[in-house]
Amino acid sequence: MNKVFFAKEGLTATSANHVANMAKEYAQRISAQADTLRLYSKSARLLGDAQPSIVEVPLDTLDAIPDVIRRVAQCNALIGWLREAINEREKGLKAVQDCNFMVWADEHNITLPEKPVAPDSVSDIDKVGNEILNVKDRNRYIELKTKMAVYGKYIHPDGLLPLALKRVSYRLANPTEIEGEGRDMVVFSYNVEPNTIDRLNTIFFQLQGEYRALQAEFNGIEHRFRMEAEKEYSKRLAEYKKKYAEYQEKINIFDTEMSRLQTMFVEWQQQEIKEITSLRIIIPNDLQGIYAEVNGL
Repeated sequence: MNKVFFAKEGLTATSANHVANMAKEYAQRISAQADTLRLYSKSARLLGDAQPSIVEVPLDTLDAIPDVIRRVAQCNALIGWLREAINEREKGLKAVQDCNFMVWADEHNITLPEKPVAPDSVSDIDKVGNEILNVKDRNRYIELKTKMAVYGKYIHPDGLLPLALKRVSYRLANPTEIEGEGRDMVVFSYNVEPNTIDRLNTIFFQLQGEYRALQAEFNGIEHRFRMEAEKEYSKRLAEYKKKYAEYQEKINIFDTEMSRLQTMFVEWQQQEIKEITSLRIIIPNDLQGIYAEVNGL
């Protein structure tokens, strides 16, 4: 908390807020004086009248504008100081009120028994595979995954080869196609080589076999990962249980001391709140003049 705004003598937060509101109203009134500036008169006459009548006279506040600017600026500076001081006080109070025992102990260099964190089960090879797989298996896993993605573009149901087979089969069953009518009619003919379907099937099944071999190896690595992951989790869980038992033992021993520290924390918190609440907002020397002017209204 920045205590530059505060001292033992000065304004309470309520008084500071009241002065800031008064300064705002005062600045608005001062500004209104200058805002009426009109450096001309206004006359009007009916068509049948010989002489015009004065409707508006000049409101010459021009010479007062520099002083208005200075005083409004001083009001705004006073408002800014008071508002920032009030916010700083509220932030300080909130920080103390929100502070928990663990944070307080850390800030006061008090070492407490550290509660161990239970391990997470290892379930995602992409996220934590590096912790369990060796370099060779991890690299092969990535290689297989990328190869399978490429094969999939050609052999999956919506891949290149199955779609090509559908198109060829359709053209064998529908070798001609007509578009348009009358003189604009166009007849398209499609000629499919006799061995095209056999070639497509041969390539497809060849690639499918290669894909399944990749998939089997890929699944094997994943299975080894699962097995190793379970072993690793069991190991970490055993370590956690051991550490937790040690932690619980320390807590039991530390119980009396913990009670004393908890009392110290509550007392510190109450004292801090009392001190912050008792702080008063000072008015800097440069703002004493405008403060006196506003406070005297």
